[in-house]
Amino acid sequence: MPIHVYVSFAEFESKLELDYDNGSLKGINLLETEGRVPLPPGELREAVKFVKKYHEGIVKKWTNFFVMNKKVKCEVITKKIK
Repeated sequence: MPIHVYVSFAEFESKLELDYDNGSLKGINLLETEGRVPLPPGELREAVKFVKKYHEGIVKKWTNFFVMNKKVKCEVITKKIK
């Protein structure tokens, strides 16, 4: 199962799949979320920037939760992404 995250904003939702090659982030693929309207373009750009910046932490938490069956703590990020 590829590593992916769901991003929601108001009534919109998109699924972003992290594409790795030999341990390096190669790209982020946008996938449809059945029954949901995709994020507007501006929100999608912000979501992709966020995932690119924090992909290592996302992968670590995803692996801990889905592979290692560990509990993970939510993290609140309040800094604006440049």
